[in-house]
Amino acid sequence: MAKQITKQQIEQLKQYTSPEISDTIKGMGVRSMTDGYMGYDIRCMFPDLGPMIGYAVTAVLDNLTPNRPVFKEVQRRYLESIDASPKPAVIVMKAGGHDKTRSLVFGGLMANTAYALGANGLITDGGVRDPDDVHDIGFHMFAPGTVPAHGTGAFVNMVDTGNPVNISGQLIHPGDLIFADKIGIITIPIDIIDELPAKIEELHNKEANLMAYLQSKEFSLEGLLKKSGLD
Repeated sequence: MAKQITKQQIEQLKQYTSPEISDTIKGMGVRSMTDGYMGYDIRCMFPDLGPMIGYAVTAVLDNLTPNRPVFKEVQRRYLESIDASPKPAVIVMKAGGHDKTRSLVFGGLMANTAYALGANGLITDGGVRDPDDVHDIGFHMFAPGTVPAHGTGAFVNMVDTGNPVNISGQLIHPGDLIFADKIGIITIPIDIIDELPAKIEELHNKEANLMAYLQSKEFSLEGLLKKSGLD
C-alpha cells in the first residue's frame, strides 16, 4: 500500500500556500519544473473554506451529446471508487462534449453524494452550480465558473472513471495527492510528504530573510547581487 498522509500532516500543510509548497517541491528536484500544477482557468469558488487536500478520484462526464446511452457500470464504479479511496478524496471531473463553457458537471446533488462517500471537494474544467447549497456542507469547488443547466443530464451522463484525466494542462492520475487553495492547484508526490513541512520552513525562512533585507535601510544593489550569488 502506498504511503498515506495523516491528519496531522494535512493540518500542517494547510498552514502553507500552494506557491510555498510548489516552490519547495521544485527545490527538492523530485519532478520536472513544469509539472505538477494547473493554470488560472480553474479558480477557487469558495476561498473562505481554506485549503483543500485529498486523493484524486477521476471521471469524465459528457452532458452535451444527445442520445448518448447511460453507462450504469461507469456510475457504479465512480461511486465505489470514492468509497474505496484513501480519505479525504477529491473528485477530479473532466468535462466531455464539444463545448466546456456550456458543460455542467457538478451541482448540489452530486456534491452531497460525493461528500457522503468521503470526498471533500471537486476540481473540474467544466461548469458547476448550486454554490450556496454546496458551500453549506463545506464542500470545495474549483472550476472555471457556473452554468445553470445540465444539458442532457449530469450524473447519468458519466462516460468514464478511474483513468487519468487532463485538467488545465495537468495530467491527474487516480490516487494523486492534491493541494488546492485560493491561489491555485498543485499535486504533491506522496513519497516526500514526511520531509515536506521542514523543507517548506527552510524555504520560508530563506525568503523571509531576503524580504527583510529588501525592505531594510541597508539594502543596496551590491548587497543584493552578493546575496543572490550574482556578484
